[in-house]
Parts: sequence; C-alpha cells; structure tokens
Amino acid sequence: MTAAAIDLPGIWLASMALIPLGMLRWLTLGVVLLVKSRRNHEQPPVNSAQ
Repeated sequence: MTAAAIDLPGIWLASMALIPLGMLRWLTLGVVLLVKSRRNHEQPPVNSAQ
C-alpha cells in the first residue's frame, strides 16, 4: 500500500488544520510565561535592613 493509493481528503484537511493550532499552543505558552515572569519582576524589593 502506498500513500498515493490512500485518498482521504478529510484526514489531510484535519492534519493541515492542526498545524496552526499547534503553533498557537506554543505562542500562547510563550505569552503566558512572559506575563508570569513580568509579574515576578514588578514586586517591590525586600528591605533586608530590618
């Protein structure tokens, strides 16, 4: 059985639709991590002299 003998356009369309969704997942993860790290940097410094 060769790949040319399989004629299922639904599977091909679904796999093509999953490519941008996978990229969107990583983009969303990057934004979330940037926002979380930004919150950690905005905390006031600790006064250790007390």
